[in-house]
Amino acid sequence: MNQRKIQRTGIATYTISLPKIWVKRNHVNVGDVVYIQEEDDQSLRVLLNQSKEQTKSASLNLSGFKNPTELIRKFTSLYLNGYSQVHFFSLEPISKDFRKTILTQIKKVIGFEIVEESEKKIVLQDFFSSNYLSISNTIRRSFQLSKLMINESLKILDKETNTLENIEIWEEEVNKLYLLARRQINFALENSMIMSQLSINVKDCQDYIILSGAIEKMADSFVRIAKAGLGVSTLSDKLLQQIRKTYELILEAYELAFESIFKNNFILSNQALAKCEEILNEGINLEQQELNEEDKVSLYIIKSKLQTKTNFINEIAEIGLDRS
Repeated sequence: MNQRKIQRTGIATYTISLPKIWVKRNHVNVGDVVYIQEEDDQSLRVLLNQSKEQTKSASLNLSGFKNPTELIRKFTSLYLNGYSQVHFFSLEPISKDFRKTILTQIKKVIGFEIVEESEKKIVLQDFFSSNYLSISNTIRRSFQLSKLMINESLKILDKETNTLENIEIWEEEVNKLYLLARRQINFALENSMIMSQLSINVKDCQDYIILSGAIEKMADSFVRIAKAGLGVSTLSDKLLQQIRKTYELILEAYELAFESIFKNNFILSNQALAKCEEILNEGINLEQQELNEEDKVSLYIIKSKLQTKTNFINEIAEIGLDRS
């Protein structure tokens, strides 16, 4: 905690200096206006003018990139670091490969649209202002989609469906929301006014980075489980019952761990951890099942992946424990 000595600069004026690190991070200059608000606990809160938020833009010369993969990495970095306008330009007409890469990439993030395009230039603009974002809503949406993916992968094993169409759509949306959450967190860490608008603190930012990452990894894992499940033949009722039980425990533990964070509830975290122990102890017994070699390989992969999902759930539950 920074200490500042109160100075008297006039008959009825008292002043304190502002920490340099805060001034630099929030781009405050001499002559700027700040607002002082008294809180219920008699502390004072220093607020910046809302209009102070700056627009960050970048120009990328496509000749500086060896291939589309490098361009994707750079654009993703700009997106995560809060750039709201990106200019792609080239001295020669933009190639089909680079143009396709740019068009494909903007579909993978939320907020960016093309506002100007010619044979040598493409300009992207972010229409998703950080002032109106909600990190908790972003993460909750991602969580709900990941649960849909878990249930859909079970339907594949149950032979209720034989397509990955829904899972692939939801996976793409989860990936978008993961990038958006990281972008929002970067906005907040760079500007205390935005952090205030989003009703979070630095500890929340740290927790939400881990949480959104765990959700994205859960979603990705169940895509792989679903793909393995497509190649499995019809299973016995006994084996399906074991699989359904494991899925039920995973969903219960996942829900408990997630809610423990937003409810700051120690009991929910412990319940989630206990469910994970139950998943590892019970599991799916493949030893006495009559399976062909191909099914056996696929099911052992599925069993292993289902059990390792407890690692991600444990990671989430431990955040809940720390916040309780």
